[in-house]
Amino acid sequence: MAIFVAVVILVLVAYQVYTGVTMKKVGLFGMYIEFGDRTSEPKKPEASREFIVGRWQVEQEFGQASGETSIDYQQDGTFTGTLKAFQGESGQKRPAAGWWEVDKLSAETFRLRIRFTNNETWQGTFRIFDQNHIQNIDENYIAVRMI
Repeated sequence: MAIFVAVVILVLVAYQVYTGVTMKKVGLFGMYIEFGDRTSEPKKPEASREFIVGRWQVEQEFGQASGETSIDYQQDGTFTGTLKAFQGESGQKRPAAGWWEVDKLSAETFRLRIRFTNNETWQGTFRIFDQNHIQNIDENYIAVRMI
């Protein structure tokens, strides 16, 4: 009988997990399992200047070439980092620096505009997945927060 009760309780627990239904207490024939409060999912961050601040890294492959960008976005609107590009065995690494601005498009999307010290400009539209992952909608790549 105890095994039957244990199996039924396990089935009820599995049902709770599968459906997302929150039960505080599951029991059968005087045997109970009590659950604490379910932790809530972390709130998805909103697009803002503060969200961008930090180090973001992108790794891309395009044909036989690949690249890596690592940029530190500072609170004062400046950035520094490195741009690496490889073609087969040869590659280049160059420093990057300049200024950045962000335009909030919605709670989860923003446009990032950067101006390099040589006056070249670049912009991209991004969607926030979570605190550490954003997608460039224009070029379809994922950037990862490193710090």
